[in-house]
Formats: sequence, C-alpha cells, structure tokens
Amino acid sequence: MLLNFEKNLKLEIDATYLPELLKNLYIKNTASRISTAINAEELSSKLIKRSKQMLDDGQIQEAQSLISKARTIPQKIVETLKLADESFQKEEYSIAATYYESISKLLFEIDETALMQQYHEKAEKIKKIPILFRERKDFVENANKNLKKVDFSTAIEWFTAAAKHSEQLEDKVKFNEYNKKAKALEAFLEAEREAKLQDSEVND
Repeated sequence: MLLNFEKNLKLEIDATYLPELLKNLYIKNTASRISTAINAEELSSKLIKRSKQMLDDGQIQEAQSLISKARTIPQKIVETLKLADESFQKEEYSIAATYYESISKLLFEIDETALMQQYHEKAEKIKKIPILFRERKDFVENANKNLKKVDFSTAIEWFTAAAKHSEQLEDKVKFNEYNKKAKALEAFLEAEREAKLQDSEVND
C-alpha cells in the first residue's frame, strides 16, 4: 500500500513539474542556438577593412560614413545582444524580440545583410513562443475534454494541433507524446470501424 502511495505521489509530482521542466529545457536549448556571439573588435576590423576598399574604389563619403559607424555600432550590437539574451532567459519574449530586431536594424546600417536577416528571423521566432505555448496548452485541454466525452475524432484533431505546435517549438518530447496519442486514437477508431463492418457482414 505504501509502495502504491509513493508511486502515485511520484506520478502526481511528475505531472505537476514535468511540463515546467520541459519548458525550461526548451528555453535553455533555444537560447544556445539563438545567441550568436558577435565580437565588437572583429566586426569593427571587418568594417575598417571594407572602408579601405571603398577608399581604393574612390567611394570617399561612403568610406568615411562606414568608418564612423565602425567606431560605435559593433559595441552597441554586443551590448544589445547581451540585453536580448538576458531578457530571453527571463522569458521576457516581447522585450527579447525587440532587442533582436534592434540588432537586425544595426546590422542593416553597416550592410551586414546575412546577419541582419538571421537576427530578424530570430526576433520573429521569439515573438511566437508565448503564443505557441499558450495555444498548445489550450489544444491539449480541449483534447482531454473530448476524450472524456468519448469524442475521439475531435480529440485527434486537438492532439494533432498540439503536436504541430510542439514541432514549431522544437519540443521533440511533447511532439512525440501528442503525435502518439493521436495515432493511437486513430488506430482505435479504425479497429472499431473494422469490427462494426465485420459484425454487419455477419448479420447480413
């Protein structure tokens, strides 16, 4: 009896904390992918080198403008990146996205188009995180409600939607969980249809 109590207690604890643990793991993994180290000195040197080429090509005003930007923008990018990462770790997604978008605009000013696009995409991705988490939670709740009503077809739709959101969140654990539930229900309904068909044939 004590063993069963401990087992049930563990299951209850897991049910309470596992979603939060998975969420924190996702945030940690995503943060490591999102943070792209930018070295201010290296970026400044790159801009100075590019400005020298401009001077050689006779683009004097453009070169002077780039040299001026090389003195301030790289350091500003590094400082903003630090703020962005800190906000992301605190789950302040809107603030983090704003910082990443600011970095994208700064990179645009110095014509670093590849990095600019990268940070713009990161900003857009981060904006969606709280929405995806919230919607996925609603999808799972709806799926479970329909399970209780024995409305398996609708439950399948909700579990499938939850799996798709998990895929967007790069949450493989939850993706597999909801996908398996949807597949299991589909298999059950298919078996039920086949059983009814066989009964119908026997009765005929």
